[in-house]
Amino acid sequence: MNRAFNLSPSIVIGLLLALPGALRAATYHVDSAEGNDANPGTSPEQAWQSLEKINTTTFEPGDRLVLKAGSTWTGRLHPKGSGTARDRIVIDRYGEGPRPVIHGNGIAGGAVLLQNQQYWSIRHLEVTNNGSKEPRKAGILIRNHSVGTLCGIEVTDCFIHDVVG
Repeated sequence: MNRAFNLSPSIVIGLLLALPGALRAATYHVDSAEGNDANPGTSPEQAWQSLEKINTTTFEPGDRLVLKAGSTWTGRLHPKGSGTARDRIVIDRYGEGPRPVIHGNGIAGGAVLLQNQQYWSIRHLEVTNNGSKEPRKAGILIRNHSVGTLCGIEVTDCFIHDVVG
């Protein structure tokens, strides 16, 4: 016996909004050698290239930012947005080979910076910040500018070295 169900548009919209963030989340790929910032970033073949592209993007709960193994960037990685307890935003690597490298090149503050953000996981990166004699350098800096309590920051299997200042 076949039965048809008629759902009102408001019920359909309510069901879609109730879906977990992970079902709506995206994975963004970044490749320093073969990427292009005009790409959508949603596959290894359509990867972004630069830290600037990452730094001007606001990530949503459940999103993943994956950097190609063996890639190298110079500058600051400062992605925007916050995850939730249920749907963290994850920075990780993809592909085989060495950890992706962020060279801060002596920049004050962190070569990787999260500011007033929460529920991020940072995994499998190599971070340096060596160069100038400018003070207050950091490899990975988590900063809270009096916005209350921030939660859910996880840094796992990162190699942070040569941070001078």
